[in-house]
Amino acid sequence: MRSLNAVPDRAQFLYPVLPHGLTRGTFLTLVETVAPALGISGAALQTFRKMAEKTRPSDWTSHEAEPVCFMAQCDMARAFGRSISRIRAHERDLECAGLIERRSRANGSRCGHIGCGVFFGPAIERVGEFLALREALERERKEAAWLRGQRSAHLRRLKSTITAIEGIEPDGTFAAELRDLLMSWPKADALHRMSLDCLQAHVDEADEACIRALDTLEILRKSSGRPPENERSHIQDKNEDKICSCNPVVDEVTENDNQTRQPSDGAFIGALSPESLFRLCTQDMQFYLAARRDRHGTLRAHDFTTVAHWRAREIGISPWALEQAIAQMGEALATICLIILDAKVAEPDIAIISPGAYLRGMARAHQNGRLNIVGSLIGLAERTKAKGAAASTAGG
Repeated sequence: MRSLNAVPDRAQFLYPVLPHGLTRGTFLTLVETVAPALGISGAALQTFRKMAEKTRPSDWTSHEAEPVCFMAQCDMARAFGRSISRIRAHERDLECAGLIERRSRANGSRCGHIGCGVFFGPAIERVGEFLALREALERERKEAAWLRGQRSAHLRRLKSTITAIEGIEPDGTFAAELRDLLMSWPKADALHRMSLDCLQAHVDEADEACIRALDTLEILRKSSGRPPENERSHIQDKNEDKICSCNPVVDEVTENDNQTRQPSDGAFIGALSPESLFRLCTQDMQFYLAARRDRHGTLRAHDFTTVAHWRAREIGISPWALEQAIAQMGEALATICLIILDAKVAEPDIAIISPGAYLRGMARAHQNGRLNIVGSLIGLAERTKAKGAAASTAGG
């Protein structure tokens, strides 16, 4: 706090101003957004806003004056409903945080005539820093939302795998261990309080738990004579009934003899092994899938679902849009839709302004019985085949 016995001659200075488009009100909202990262308490922030609202709005956008609150601390205490000691403490905290500068006479008095009060120039000078910080916090918020979505997918996968293991080995210890593991996982609301690093570590652990459970399930299926998971269609998991309920479609696929085939949904979808589905994916998605296959030795439904989540984020689909699609279509069909949508986004001749809106449209079409998923997969297969032939011709 600066103590003044005379009014300084500041006429020669140009005061800092907010950049174009920001006003006092929008700036205060910006400060409130970044305040937790600055270590400012909610109570001190309320005092900051109330003091700022006692300034002239034009002073925040004019080089001719600096916004200042001339109220004495006792007057603030009465007006803001706080004790004088709390007002003093808040002012000290705000000054230490670099948001205000306090100037007063030696006796602590404040008055506009003597140029003493609470000045907001320090906060205005940091507006660029605050804008960058808000952007970084928004990126972290979105990243955390995506990680929570991945945890939800891993949770669903692990629960269904535990149920399948118990169906083969009701008295086995591994399923009981997995259920104990699930009980130790933080609840959904606790995920919001976790740091980004801790959340990422937990999601990675959940992913690995799913892989271990799926490996065990496959071993049990083989030993019991049941079809192992990787010999079934990738998408015929817990949502099998939903996926095979698509309306029959007739899609012309031109072969060398121009023959038209009419595959049924069940026959076509049932033929989708993990490797055949891998070949339908974009190079970006294949990159992630190949890394998981190299690490775990094979590809599973879980791998496609996990990678589809990553690609959804990269092509601009919000966590909310993806969760809505999963709720409406089931995880397996939503994964297939993301593979198709990712391929469409990668096509230079196809203009998709909003992938999130496109995915919502696919979900609505599924609910209305109009989702031509088999036709889309056949079309994707033909385009992939044509690209491969063109690349071979060019290479030859």
